[in-house]
Amino acid sequence: MWSLEDTSVPWVTDLYKVLESIYEQIPILFPNQGSWKTLFGTLCQQLFSAPKENLRFGHRLPSSIERAYKFFSSFSVIAGGSEQTKKAFKECFDNAMEKHFKGNGIPLDYIPFKIYLYWCTKTTSN
Repeated sequence: MWSLEDTSVPWVTDLYKVLESIYEQIPILFPNQGSWKTLFGTLCQQLFSAPKENLRFGHRLPSSIERAYKFFSSFSVIAGGSEQTKKAFKECFDNAMEKHFKGNGIPLDYIPFKIYLYWCTKTTSN
């Protein structure tokens, strides 16, 4: 089960343009990348079936612009990143907040999430 930011929401999409470029530089699989299913299937094919998708649920985390920045900037790829990475993310975040909220006089009330539930079945051993 994963709870991921809902990237179908325009302001989250804007943030993920920067986050995805950072994720591409790291040799780690993240749940928002489809390749995790292949890796899981390869590693566990003797014990489990391939993961079956999925049930999706929406969820909203109450927030504000300040709390949203703290949330996203705490991601390990940002918090542990270089000063250049932190600066690029801060600039992207500020631009997204201006474009979608501040510039329109709209408050940021929540961070939208989708909860994904995957399952697999145990295979019988030979």
